[in-house]
Amino acid sequence: MHIELSSESSNQTIEIGRQLGYLLLQQLRGDSLDAGEGAFVIALSGELGAGKTTLTQGIAEGMGVSGPVTSPTFTLVNEYPLVDGALIHMDSYRLGESADAAMLEADTLGIDDLLDTEHAVLIIEWAERLRELLPTDTLFVTLCYDRASANGRTLHFQAAGPHSQHLLQRLNAAP
Repeated sequence: MHIELSSESSNQTIEIGRQLGYLLLQQLRGDSLDAGEGAFVIALSGELGAGKTTLTQGIAEGMGVSGPVTSPTFTLVNEYPLVDGALIHMDSYRLGESADAAMLEADTLGIDDLLDTEHAVLIIEWAERLRELLPTDTLFVTLCYDRASANGRTLHFQAAGPHSQHLLQRLNAAP
């Protein structure tokens, strides 16, 4: 399943993320994201400044994260505990010079442990660098500049697997 959403501002991108985060929180509370398969993965890609961290901030708000959510560009991983689980935010931009090197560095960073975390949502920025490590049930989000609008973005959502398809159906039906 695939949907596209448009955003004309960072506030709209945050709102899209907030809706997605709220739906994720509902699924975590209902255990529908936890089938013994580890973390639910959202793979973000897009050019620098396209809004990956902004979308993540909205998702965090929707999931009830209190406090600031910042890009883990230099720390590589930020974890935000929730009553019903955790939101884990990873940035693979600074991992390795190539996709192969990035995957090796991610392995030493403990990517397997992050992917195996139960009752968690794992958001990975620059996820295309770690594509081979991602589970088959992943929600892929590509953020693109809208050349017709100074602040506009198009968010392309692609569901791969039953959990991400269910989530995307619910997002598409949201007002």
